[in-house]
Amino acid sequence: DAQGVTAAFNRNLLERINRELGGTIPLDAFRHRAIWNDDRARIEMHLEATRDVAFTIERHPFEMAAGETIHTENSHKYGPRDARILLRAG
Repeated sequence: DAQGVTAAFNRNLLERINRELGGTIPLDAFRHRAIWNDDRARIEMHLEATRDVAFTIERHPFEMAAGETIHTENSHKYGPRDARILLRAG
């Protein structure tokens, strides 16, 4: 969205991980990305590493390369075309 509300909500996940799970995620190493997935008729929310990054969560080490994403949410949009997709998938 133009006001950045969704991006702030998505990045808040990293802040909560740091605060509630003892994470060491550098917040400035990630950006919000919203990607339209036409095959699945949904908007996918991702947090993309803007650089190579290493961090811990509850003392477990993680590494991500620049460009890798954490897929955080799906927002499904339904219309006549999408109903056909869902019916076929079911």
